[in-house]
Amino acid sequence: GVGCKVCSLLQSNPTITLSKVLTRSKSKLESKMNSSLDGVEVITGDVTDPNVVKTMVASVDVVISCLGTTGGRNNLIVERSVVDLLDAMKGGRGRLIFISSIGVGDSLTQGKRMSPFFAYVIKPCFLSAIFKDLDDAEDAAFGQDETKVVAVRPPALKDKDATGNVRLIGSADMTARKAEISRGDVAVAMVRILEEEG
Repeated sequence: GVGCKVCSLLQSNPTITLSKVLTRSKSKLESKMNSSLDGVEVITGDVTDPNVVKTMVASVDVVISCLGTTGGRNNLIVERSVVDLLDAMKGGRGRLIFISSIGVGDSLTQGKRMSPFFAYVIKPCFLSAIFKDLDDAEDAAFGQDETKVVAVRPPALKDKDATGNVRLIGSADMTARKAEISRGDVAVAMVRILEEEG
């Protein structure tokens, strides 16, 4: 997924320190990364456990959440995790960067332009619960003003190699036309946001 690609990019970035990783399985993550997490504090646990989340965010400046929904309607965890992350980050100076989707929040018009069939048929008929979870996550994130938040809203995710050719645009930008992106390029975008925002 995107998370292992973000970890790999951060490990090879000389200007950013990857200090902590939360995963359900260290060995599985290292296998997907094809490298070791030596020197990184690996917290093995579940993101739905608030105590694990508090341990994860302690003493970090930026949290990058790469959660998605893989189990359909029975595995809607993005809103819950964003709420728990923001709660754990209260009183600090941290920032949160998390994955949402095109078509969420004020990017709905943008999503309709990029992929009308998806926006008018697939999303409401088959993915309404998943998109409600993402909408609720963004409502929670942008309904508070203590923690700076960036929601990354990629179009359809593909298992292709990263091109590195990524353009960051706001939801009012209607020039984007490509309705898919590789998970690797989403990781590139998330790290670029981290670099550009210091």
